[in-house]
Amino acid sequence: MNAQLQNANAGISNQHAKAMTYYRNADSLAKQANHSINHARETRNKIRYLEDLLSHMDSIINITLVVILTILFFGVAVVEFLISKEIYREISRFDWAIAAAFFGVGILISHLIGYKLSKELRSFLYFERRLNPHNDGKIDEEIEDEVRRESNKNFYIGIGLAIIFLTIITWLSYQRVKYEIDAGMRELGYGVEDMLPTFLYLVELFLGIYFIVFVRYMWLKYKLGRARKHFKKSVNEAANLTHRAIEQYQRAEAMNFDPFTLTVSDDIHSAFYRHEVKSVDHPDDYIELPEMVEHSFTLELMDKDKNKVTRHINILTTYKVTDSGTVNDGGPYTFKFKTYKEDKVQFMFVRDTATSKDFKKIEATYDLDNETPEIFIVE
Repeated sequence: MNAQLQNANAGISNQHAKAMTYYRNADSLAKQANHSINHARETRNKIRYLEDLLSHMDSIINITLVVILTILFFGVAVVEFLISKEIYREISRFDWAIAAAFFGVGILISHLIGYKLSKELRSFLYFERRLNPHNDGKIDEEIEDEVRRESNKNFYIGIGLAIIFLTIITWLSYQRVKYEIDAGMRELGYGVEDMLPTFLYLVELFLGIYFIVFVRYMWLKYKLGRARKHFKKSVNEAANLTHRAIEQYQRAEAMNFDPFTLTVSDDIHSAFYRHEVKSVDHPDDYIELPEMVEHSFTLELMDKDKNKVTRHINILTTYKVTDSGTVNDGGPYTFKFKTYKEDKVQFMFVRDTATSKDFKKIEATYDLDNETPEIFIVE
């Protein structure tokens, strides 16, 4: 007899251990799901920020014209390289590297002078900074002044660099002419046609402004595409983890896991909430999680002869929220607990306080916040 009792106790202990293992797995997976949800929310905020930037850029800049001028910019750059190739070779046998360096300097100068020369670029820079959360404490005029001061400062720096840069190009062209005369390759000295590299670079400096706009626009498009992919991935990860958490919790329940002796985590509550009412087909809605607010459930108890009775009641909701109370003389008795608004009472566990018998499980699906008490017939 003692051996049978020991075996029974061992079986119960083993079942309890398995139930707790499944619960801990469910809790861990639910926490990971909420982490993915939080990441998805952050990514969605980034998506909205990028969409706002691109929308503003579309509203102030003719992107088609920018593309055309960018193509023209590269055309001028190629022509300039072909004309100046011999000049670059005087500096290094890697003429393409010298041309690339000059190209980079030209882009830098275009960037410095662009915001002063383009009202649209200043408007975009202002809008970008206005959306930045770090500037929430600043009024519009402060940001406008910052953009204006920065544009002016960069413009003067850019003009100074442009003068130096174009002077160097002109000097290199002059040195090339001098070399050709000394080598007997030409007789005429430096002329207007020899100023073509300088002129083409001057054109590049202005067209480079539109190249910068084009690069910025395409970079924002690229970042938006990546953000949307990451958002979708995070939502799908959250859905998968939520599904697995639900499975693990249901296995714990099958092993008689007792949610009334252990506080079920909020992560489990939110996992069941998403599982019941959310769909990944609507990802923006899927990642939204309202606050748990106080709800109520009111009931009355009587026996089969309609006599009011006293019983201890445990209730369990669809989202695994629990509450307990003793209903005296049939009630009415109101349970109050925090949960999500779509939640419902799923199970009731009834125990006769006089006899202290085991709880009797009653499956019941009822809406919360009922004005009229639900009446239950109990033994």
